[in-house]
Amino acid sequence: MLLPFWFDPGSLTLVLVGSWVMTALRCGLGETRSALYQAFALATRPFDRVEAKAEMAKQVRQIADDGYVRAEARHIGDGEFDYLTDLLISRRSIDALLEEHQRYKHDRSDIASRASAVFQAAAEASPVMGLAGTLIALASQQTNGETALLAAVGMAVLSTLYGLLVGNVIYVPLATAIARRNEREEVDREAVLAWLGEGLRSINASFIEARPLATRAKG
Repeated sequence: MLLPFWFDPGSLTLVLVGSWVMTALRCGLGETRSALYQAFALATRPFDRVEAKAEMAKQVRQIADDGYVRAEARHIGDGEFDYLTDLLISRRSIDALLEEHQRYKHDRSDIASRASAVFQAAAEASPVMGLAGTLIALASQQTNGETALLAAVGMAVLSTLYGLLVGNVIYVPLATAIARRNEREEVDREAVLAWLGEGLRSINASFIEARPLATRAKG
């Protein structure tokens, strides 16, 4: 029985649409689209450190067995690690890997930070639109009838309520979730890259040790 009273599609639409219009005007359409994309990406599978390490282990093993010259790049379906693998085979440099990883990390962190800022802006805009809905509801009350007055007050209250709830229950948690997922992903990527670096340094050291032996054998 309470659902019809607590649900006002007009007020809810005003808060949702109005808050995003204000956010787009404040942050720009490009930033707003990017933030919405990051929000939808929360429903996708996150970066899997264990799976990435298992796939990269095959690349490390191939390099150890065949060397950098004969080894072929193995792609695992991750944009960064696929590029780093190609870079590793072509340049044979661990430092180059670390440098490119920092570039990827900076770009991902910047995108996540901007997306969080957009949702924070939306969270600030939604109570404003709730207040706007309140004022519109009270201003539109043109008769002195009790029924019309109660309807206007009800819409005013719900507009304020929707503005507070949408901002604090939807937008703020989304901003936090985007930032938290980025932080967790960077920790996992750093762990995989550190493990990869150790494996490659071990391989490089074994190659260096093998060269004098090969030289002495020829002599």
